[in-house]
This record gives sequence, C-alpha cells and structure tokens, in this order.
Amino acid sequence: MDAPDFALQRLRRQRRLSQQALAGMAGLSQRHICFLETGQARPGARALPKLVAALALSTAEAAELVAAAGLAPPATGLEWQAPALARLRAITAQMLEAWADVPAYVLDAGGAILARNPTFERLLRQAPPIPPAVAGNIHDLVLHPDGLANAMTAPDQLVPALIRRLQRAAASQPAAAATLARVRHYPIVQRHGTSLPRASDLGVIAETYRLAGARWAFIAATAGFLGADQALTAGIEVEALFPADECTRRQLRDLAAQ
Repeated sequence: MDAPDFALQRLRRQRRLSQQALAGMAGLSQRHICFLETGQARPGARALPKLVAALALSTAEAAELVAAAGLAPPATGLEWQAPALARLRAITAQMLEAWADVPAYVLDAGGAILARNPTFERLLRQAPPIPPAVAGNIHDLVLHPDGLANAMTAPDQLVPALIRRLQRAAASQPAAAATLARVRHYPIVQRHGTSLPRASDLGVIAETYRLAGARWAFIAATAGFLGADQALTAGIEVEALFPADECTRRQLRDLAAQ
C-alpha cells in the first residue's frame, strides 16, 4: 500500500488536477497539499474528509487513503456488533421499538443501515425489488436509480437538502465523505444536487414518494448520541420517518395490519 504522500499525489494526478486546483477544491492551502505529497505532513482527521470529497474518491480509494494516513477506517456494519457497542445497540433497539408505528432505522456516519424496524421493511416492500447493495445505505437507497430515486415526487426540493446534509457530515466524517463522492455521480444528484432547497410551510422539507400507486409524505427526525468515547458514538444516528399528512398516516396503519 502506498504511503499517504504517494497515494495523494497519485490520486491527484489520475484526476489531472494541479496542487493549486486541489487546494482550492478542498479548502486547504497549496503549501499544505505540497507538504502532504512530499511526506512533510500527514493528513489529519479534519483534512482527510475534505480531500476525499474534493477528489471524488470511490469507497475503496477513500479507504486506501484513510489507511495510508494511519487513521482508523470508517465503522462498518460488522463493527456494529462489537461488544463495546452493546449498550448503544440496546438503546437503539428501544428507540426502534418505541417508533414501531413509523419507519425507523439506525445509521452509521456513512449512511449504512445498521438496523431497521418492521415498518421500514414493509414500506420498502411497496417499491420494486431493490438490490441489497443499494438498500444497505440510506443515501444509496434514496438517490440511486435502482432505489427510490424514480419514486421521488419532488427531487428539486429533497435532493439539494439531502446533499447539503451529507456535505456537512463529510466535513468531519471520512465515511460520509466517501459516500458523498459516490452518490454525487447519480443522475438525480447531477440534475438537482446543486440547486437551493426550498423550505415547506412548516420550515422543514418533506420526503414524498409514489410507491405502489400511493403517495407517501414523511418528515424525517434524527437522533444522535453523546458519549465519553466519541470514536464509538460519532455518526451513529437513529432516524424516523413521521407521516407528513393524514393520508400517509392511514397508509402506515394499513401497513401495520399486514
């Protein structure tokens, strides 16, 4: 595996970027880029996500650069089963049970779905079959053409909001930066990802989809965690999709009866 300096230089040259261009895209100084490429400095936890996003690295390339920099790789679904996270798993399980009437799921920093409740699974069954590789990450699920992208009824409103949320996470989380680099190439993101989101009358943006001939409208609410060891809890969230209208509320009740 390349040392971090050579890995960064190789990845930059593959994209035909100058040091100055990469510095501007990543919000770093050209001197900093030069020091990173010559081994006089190592990318830290704050600079690395900016480089991953600026270079639009694939998941594998991002993991390579993170490992070469000597930083801990992003958490994976397997690590979610680690004994150190047993208490957090128990808490999130309680939350999923408390939100049993609405779709809810547990996410890591990159959007991987670590756990989900039965209502979320029933909702997904209203859509055409979704490949497991797409259904396993909430950002892929919503934005990929083989996921829910074609069912989205207001992409000009929702997609910009989703991308801005992911950009904020990518500034501090390498896993989020790798996900952002992947989804930015999806057609729906290419079309709508750079426009400004429009707020609804409630000041929040509803997620609206047409599934199995019915319209579904949700307001997403997200809960994070504080802990003594932020390396364990950073990026772990529970998200629930609450009905945004009475029609969706009735449809969720019908789903629960299935």
